[in-house]
Amino acid sequence: MLEMLPVYPNLYTDISTLTQCNRKRYLNIVLNDSRLQGRIMYGTDYRLTNTPMASPLQFPLNLKFTQLCSLWRNRNSWDRDLRLKAALGAPKEVFTLSRRFLVF
Repeated sequence: MLEMLPVYPNLYTDISTLTQCNRKRYLNIVLNDSRLQGRIMYGTDYRLTNTPMASPLQFPLNLKFTQLCSLWRNRNSWDRDLRLKAALGAPKEVFTLSRRFLVF
């Protein structure tokens, strides 16, 4: 995908799967890659947000104990997923970028 970015200026990506246990190591890489700035948006893999695959308990070294507790107590899996990504460093624009593409 990184090779495609210069060729396709309208190419964007989402971070839906990057808090799942099998992909969590990529979140920091993606969020800190300057080539992706302004081209990442929030996406949700909704079916998996309510499973252990996307649990905030996978990030004990990245979050404060109070953040972990707050996230764990949130029973809305979609909201918990969004807050988890924000707590792990996803900038505000990641959560608002999709407004440019979704017209109601």
